Amino acid sequence: PSGLGGVLGDFLDLSDSPDKAITSAINMVENDIEKFVIEEFPLIGTIIPLDFETKKDKLVTCYIDLGSEQGVQEGDYFEISVPTYRAGRATYKSVGRLKVTEVVDGTMSMCKVTKGEKQALTAINAVVELADEAEQKKQALQVKSIVAPLLFGL
Repeated sequence: PSGLGGVLGDFLDLSDSPDKAITSAINMVENDIEKFVIEEFPLIGTIIPLDFETKKDKLVTCYIDLGSEQGVQEGDYFEISVPTYRAGRATYKSVGRLKVTEVVDGTMSMCKVTKGEKQALTAINAVVELADEAEQKKQALQVKSIVAPLLFGL
């Protein structure tokens, strides 16, 4: 037993050695800092409406316009949002989630859709169907970095 009760006793592993306790504390702080940075300073980009993969009525993989130059790494998660314009401003509604499977280069990454596959396909098809490139950019699907979801149900 760690000898600590309460909050610290639940998070710090003091059972084996002082070194293990220090490592446990450092890992906890690193996770908290990473979560803070992602939530307060998210990366924001768009889905590239080309070369995406579908299966039946679902979006399976796609590319985003963020890569190594922005610090994107394999395993990062992004929320997919669709723009709606009201009173001259864009508001965004979340329709799904992506996980980076490959950082292709400095400004592009390949992603797997992990949530909202049907809604994401409907949204990307709506963008592709727009004939005007300026209108496609205006209606682009936004991606925003998020903290890795918990393993159960998120």
